[in-house]
Amino acid sequence: MKRIITNLMIFTTWAWSMFAADHVLAQTRVIIPGTFQSELGCSSDWLADCNSTALTFNPATGLWTGTFKIPAGCHQYKVAIDGSWNINYGETGIQNGANIQLSVPAETSITFSYNPSTHLVQTSPIASGFSTNCLPQVVLVGEFQNELGCNFDWDANCTNTAFFYNAAIGKFERDLTIPPNISFGYRVVLNGDWANNFGNDGTPNGSNYFIYVPCQPTRIHFSYDPITHIVTANPQPATVVVAGSFQSELGCAGDWQPNCDNTRLSYNPDFGIWTDTFDIPAGHWEYKITINNSWDENYGLNGEPDGANIPLDLCYPAKVAFTYYHSSCFHYAYAQIITNGVCLNKFYDANVNGYPDPGEEPMGGVQFTLSGNGIKQIQTTGSDGKAAFTNLPDGLYLIKETVPSAYYAVTDSQFVYVFGGNAIANFGNVCLGDGGAKGLGFWSNKNSEAALNNAGKMEHALSSLREWSLRNADGSDFDPASYSQLRGWLLGANAKNMTYMLSAQLAAMFLNTEMGWVDRYNDYIYTPGCGFWGNGNFMNIDVLLWYTNYYLLYRTTVNGKDPDRAYLECLKNAFDNANNNLTFVQSHPCGAAITNIERRTLQEINVISPTVKIWPNPSNNYFILRPADNGNKQEVELKIYNVNGQQVFMASGSSNKDYHFGENFTPGIYMAEFIQGNTKKTFKLVKQ
Repeated sequence: MKRIITNLMIFTTWAWSMFAADHVLAQTRVIIPGTFQSELGCSSDWLADCNSTALTFNPATGLWTGTFKIPAGCHQYKVAIDGSWNINYGETGIQNGANIQLSVPAETSITFSYNPSTHLVQTSPIASGFSTNCLPQVVLVGEFQNELGCNFDWDANCTNTAFFYNAAIGKFERDLTIPPNISFGYRVVLNGDWANNFGNDGTPNGSNYFIYVPCQPTRIHFSYDPITHIVTANPQPATVVVAGSFQSELGCAGDWQPNCDNTRLSYNPDFGIWTDTFDIPAGHWEYKITINNSWDENYGLNGEPDGANIPLDLCYPAKVAFTYYHSSCFHYAYAQIITNGVCLNKFYDANVNGYPDPGEEPMGGVQFTLSGNGIKQIQTTGSDGKAAFTNLPDGLYLIKETVPSAYYAVTDSQFVYVFGGNAIANFGNVCLGDGGAKGLGFWSNKNSEAALNNAGKMEHALSSLREWSLRNADGSDFDPASYSQLRGWLLGANAKNMTYMLSAQLAAMFLNTEMGWVDRYNDYIYTPGCGFWGNGNFMNIDVLLWYTNYYLLYRTTVNGKDPDRAYLECLKNAFDNANNNLTFVQSHPCGAAITNIERRTLQEINVISPTVKIWPNPSNNYFILRPADNGNKQEVELKIYNVNGQQVFMASGSSNKDYHFGENFTPGIYMAEFIQGNTKKTFKLVKQ
């Protein structure tokens, strides 16, 4: 069996060789038709049967050859067999292939040598092929030409889609903005002659290329190789530059330069992204992405064309990796901080939420210690309340604050996990003091009764107290029908049953809020050990009231042996300290604070209008702006400008709070703009 297969293979090889030999021998006539034939005695060009350009077979070499005096010019030719176009060979020996190029600078005798086995032609002393002396017109034809201003699609003569030769790379290229569509077919045609068209993979008369533009018109960079005839379509731009406020620090001629090589990104085709890493100094920076060395196409925040600047805040010098995705659907850019570190914010946390909110003062000169992974670093915050721990290996670290004297920490220590970038740690402090409250002594005397009657709040106060879960000494409900009954109940309060004393303190605090002396929703007090809310050290008055009331609802009697007594005593002490004005969170840092009670009695120097009041003005420290109590609950906006028209402060928010600003203003005149709904007021401020 093996012998039969072997013999069959030998026979097949022999038969194919004989066929090839017969095919070569069958070529009894080989003509070179082309653009030079009329100058060589033929009646016209491109004649497949004109003997003036016939080749002669050389049995010694197996080649067909002929030498002709070719005039100067840019010529094209092919090989025709047996005086007919039925069998012809063009570029690279392809049957029915593209015309072969021949550039002749001056009239020259050219020898043509045709190999009947490979169907390739060689010419000497001038080689055939593409020459920059004879640049063809290269037109990208396809189903999008009509949208690009051509008369019709597949227009081989439309210069709107013609390519330009780039001698630096030896290719024809052009950027075209392709409209969105499911798919467009296209190919290349040379010199307006469909006999010389190239499709997919540079194949003459091959299948179309296709391009998909899904979302929006997209600039595509097309390139045509005149040697391989392959067309590439790259939806990526030629260049991408990060233009921003840090460019001058990186060696650019200035900031916001769309053509600076120092902040140019590189394209990674494996991931389809533009990326590079730069060493950026510490600071508050902004940047955008610019395309092709120009502002004509740029992308800002959230990838929006001509969008807002993208912020980049660095609390320490760091390597930053910029990444940009460019597609028909989105243009997203982001920056990743590579240098490991911790950015620390130290601030006066007036609302004890653990975050630096607008208007909360930074605190400088506060020391912090970071430890972990065998590392210990100590840093002190600057005047901006910021500090940084840098060059940290990945891992978990403990940061602990040295709490300044007279301050209380919202969070005095916290763990941070650093991995492949930076972490942020926020530390807030507060001062404690007067909040404008009145204690049990006041509410159990006749002055309090007069105060409630004068304010017209007596009936509402008593009815509201009946809604709370107040307890008597025996644990029964206390529902006051008159103020004298309430006063007697307050005078008799004791801690034998802790729910009784806790109820009395709750009632006193509620009456403080009823009179408006304490802001139930915006005032916070120090409640160490009592909390479930946040970190447990501070509570909003409203939260403390409701949480205590909920506890009283289910625990009517708590004596000295009850395991819950210690916790109820904590709540009682929280109320007691607050009612005696010891533990209210102050609105400003110690020493510079205007306390709640002082703020209520401070003379309002400027009544700007029924809409807004501001004081003190002039000021040698800070200003306080208060929207007037006119029933307008619309959000307010405040903007402050210096004499040069530069905005130096901006705040917005509720109409029922005070706005503090100006501590860091230099002495001079400022203009303030107050906006609430359709109301707009402008007034002058003087900083001494």
